[in-house]
Amino acid sequence: MKNLISFEMRKLFRARVLYICAGVLVLVVLLFAGINKLQQVVIEEAYTGIPAGDGTIAINTGDDMPQELAAIMGMASSYSGLSTLLDALTNVYIIIVFAVFVAVFFCGDYGNGAIKNVFTKGYTRTQVFFSKYMVCLAVSLCYALLVMLTGFLAGLFMWGAGEGWSGKVALLILLQLLAIAGYNALFCFMAVLCKRVGAAMGAGMALTILLPLVLTLIELLADKSGLKLSRYWLSGCITAASYVRVASANLIRSAVCSGLYCALFTLFGWLIHQKREV
Repeated sequence: MKNLISFEMRKLFRARVLYICAGVLVLVVLLFAGINKLQQVVIEEAYTGIPAGDGTIAINTGDDMPQELAAIMGMASSYSGLSTLLDALTNVYIIIVFAVFVAVFFCGDYGNGAIKNVFTKGYTRTQVFFSKYMVCLAVSLCYALLVMLTGFLAGLFMWGAGEGWSGKVALLILLQLLAIAGYNALFCFMAVLCKRVGAAMGAGMALTILLPLVLTLIELLADKSGLKLSRYWLSGCITAASYVRVASANLIRSAVCSGLYCALFTLFGWLIHQKREV
């Protein structure tokens, strides 16, 4: 198992997809941070002509309409290095990049037939699955930390470090990493199920984009019942852990759901891998 993981790691560092995805992640974070800064400047200058300069929207208190507009657009809250750090992984495009990497790396050996050579050397299906799974998990967690660091540096440069730093921030980061582990298990499961890079990539992207939309649509249709299914999906788990003032109940729900998804998708992926033909 140790030799197999070492083999996967050597293959990983030679793979261009590792560096391409890392570069894309950094660019996406910087792009959206820049968009937020531009929106802030445009609204400030349009309605007051006086930039607030501290990451908040300087709305003229004598004009009610700009206040309402800012609230509707979600621009009433302040930006900072802390907020961009915690918000970075809530971006759906970031998660899509994770799905792309896992699909390319996990399915690569199946597409070119190299996986047959691995089995001929005496490695079991369990060893093959978990060696790939563990390498993908390590990369996904490193990518998540890279995204958070980039978000923090961008927010620090544009708005300052912000307020609210405490030990709770470390807990929120750990909970987001747990949700990323859940996503990694999901994408590995889809890779085993599909076995082809294109199919696994498409399935991962579809689940990342469409499933939260479907859950939100169900919530809208069942508005009076107070049903909140999206809170229990992985994207909802990350969102719950992106606010410093989040309630303890939401943090517990995020931890339980993320851990459950991680365990279930890992189990499903392993079981299917045991039975799929090479």
